[in-house]
Amino acid sequence: PGLRHHHHAAQPEREAGGSLRMSPRNMMMIAAAGLAVTSAVTELPTTYIDLGLGGAVPYTGVVAAQVCVGLFNRDSTVAGPVYGLIDHWDTDWLESIDGVTDPLDTAEPLDSFLSRCLTGDDATSTAPVAKGYIRYNATEQTVILPNIITLAAVLDAVPLEDGDPASGDAAMVFDALTIMDGFSSYDATKYMFDNYADQTTTLSKMNPGYNQDDAKKHPFNPLLDGTANMGLTDFIVKERLFNFYLVQGCIPGTDEYALQSEMASSGVWPTPITVYGYDNSFPIAGDLFEAETDCNREHNMGQVASSGVNNLAYFSRKPSISTPQPQNPPTMASDAAYDPSKTYFSIVIGDGDNLAFVKGSRRSWMLERQSKCAADPDACFPLLWSLSPNLIDNAPQMMQWYYNVSYNTTHDYFVLPPSGHLYSYPGMMGADDQARYVTATERDCEIMSTSGSVHWEWFGTWSRAIANFIPQYAVNSIVQGLFPVNVPYMLPMAEGGWGHDHYKIIDESVVLFKPKEWRGTSCTPKWNCPTAQGLADEISGYEKGTVTHIYMTSDGGCSYDDVVEMVSLLDEHVELVDQQTLINMALKRG
Repeated sequence: PGLRHHHHAAQPEREAGGSLRMSPRNMMMIAAAGLAVTSAVTELPTTYIDLGLGGAVPYTGVVAAQVCVGLFNRDSTVAGPVYGLIDHWDTDWLESIDGVTDPLDTAEPLDSFLSRCLTGDDATSTAPVAKGYIRYNATEQTVILPNIITLAAVLDAVPLEDGDPASGDAAMVFDALTIMDGFSSYDATKYMFDNYADQTTTLSKMNPGYNQDDAKKHPFNPLLDGTANMGLTDFIVKERLFNFYLVQGCIPGTDEYALQSEMASSGVWPTPITVYGYDNSFPIAGDLFEAETDCNREHNMGQVASSGVNNLAYFSRKPSISTPQPQNPPTMASDAAYDPSKTYFSIVIGDGDNLAFVKGSRRSWMLERQSKCAADPDACFPLLWSLSPNLIDNAPQMMQWYYNVSYNTTHDYFVLPPSGHLYSYPGMMGADDQARYVTATERDCEIMSTSGSVHWEWFGTWSRAIANFIPQYAVNSIVQGLFPVNVPYMLPMAEGGWGHDHYKIIDESVVLFKPKEWRGTSCTPKWNCPTAQGLADEISGYEKGTVTHIYMTSDGGCSYDDVVEMVSLLDEHVELVDQQTLINMALKRG
């Protein structure tokens, strides 16, 4: 979407907290993809709530329930964890991770769940997890519902409309209908910042329902005719995120921009500031400000694309991954000689920064890949997947699932997505933020056992990034290879002076590969959208000895089947390799 192109089985060993690690003697694989990844932490039984999977649920019911899911999961040893069921991805992951099938059969009725949330359970002498409710109206206050979710997070309160029986004898702790009467999104965001910002942990953006087709025509004042996607609400509440949305918040000269810049420079949140959710304001040339870094004068924000991703409150209950997750052995030994008669080539599957992709389509691609590799092992070529490092902390079992599947094929590998720790343009950041960003990205690479990362920068800023930011990776040589993409994607990267070279080596240890994207076979611009045959001919036609890659994304229609077809058409001298081998060959070639 938008500007994003938007492995004989050894048994696993367990670290404290349930993290999986492999014995050095068993570097090939740990578990079949269908094996449940479980934790040793003792908890009360999980509650399952139907939020649309089994049938329609009123919108206000989803709002209230998702807030309660977040509150229950804050300390699941007290009230027990809760898992929401919105779509089939929820049941798929539940089966893979916890080994649970048919959760709808044991789902708690919504009214009972909300009652336990707000008033407790006399039968079990369990206290409520909510301190009360927030009076609001979902229709009249659509535009400020993101802010009301922030209120719910900091007040431990559930938004309810007048007459909602879920209130029972719970106390009203905030009257948003009165206090926020007539508030615009600016008013509500300023009110929340002035009064509650210091009770929050970082930022989140939630589109309240603006019509994105109309926003392309009227970006300053788009039609508001929908409702906010409540998927991320459970995580926002659990983690007490400052949730908001300002249509003009990234446009210099506007009051909303001034407010957002004040927020970003306030020192309330650690920088670079992590922004969850998604900013699709100004959908011009894609979503202009989705990376967040160009959304304020401080250039100190980056995104974790996560709009609509539910159950992060559940997944993040588990301990973060703290030990390196082994990757498959490289395709070539580190001392292998560079062969000038070959073309060394890697394929990077993109969009792994977006948690919605990780939860959804990329899971399907990974299982398709596993099936095809099992059917024809000789055709199981090396493949690199971008995968969000945010999973390390907020969905560790999901990350372990991906690694487990990779061990089944023996030829799948992982790199960081754009641009490392966050989806951002780090070359634009200030020196202190850059240093913290490098440290965070290096930690991610160590945990994920990778040396490669996709790297995006805004057009016109690459020279600065190459001169001032990327060399910082050379100090520790943890991040050794970068796969760049120019933003917006429809503009070729004019900076860098590549000539006929397919990479440049920075400070003798960091390889910055020349940008090369494949978005689909029938999209635009054409240079990003060749046919499988056309791309295979291009790669095969490179001068022998070339070391190169492509970054493949699906927003232009490209599919895993397209990748398989393209690889089948490559000449024999083209050797597909993993990221470390590609980096090694570039350094050896010089």
